[in-house]
This record gives sequence, C-alpha cells and structure tokens, in this order.
Amino acid sequence: MWEAEVQLAYMYRDGRLPEDNVQAYMWFAIVGSSVVPPADDDVKRAARHMTKAQIARAQHLAEDWIKRHTAERVNVAQAK
Repeated sequence: MWEAEVQLAYMYRDGRLPEDNVQAYMWFAIVGSSVVPPADDDVKRAARHMTKAQIARAQHLAEDWIKRHTAERVNVAQAK
C-alpha cells in the first residue's frame, strides 16, 4: 500500500495524472508521515509551486486522510 501511495504522489507531481500540486503535496505528506524519521523533501518540493492557501488545503487533506486510514495502514503493516 505504501508503494502505491508513493507512485500516486509522483503521478500527480509529474503530470501523469492531471497535474495537481495539492494532491501531490497531500500524498507526499501521507507517505512521509509513515516513515521514521518523517520525510518531507518531496513535500517541500511540491510546496515551491503552491500558494499558502493551496498548502493549507493540502495539509488539511493529508491530516484528514491519515486520521481516517491510520488503523488500516497499521493492520496491513502488521500482517506482513
């Protein structure tokens, strides 16, 4: 699941899906939150092309997604 999240982030960033920096930022933030220490290089890179309002929106979307899917992600990781 983690690798799919990474690929989705790159697809948004690179324009393989309709280019959407908010979605790219959101997915990079989600992926970065699942590693120790948290990774934010790709998040910072996406943010360079965004307004403050877009960044705030992406952060909100990522936080909401993480809250809703944390249990699922833990269960998948433990099953491996």
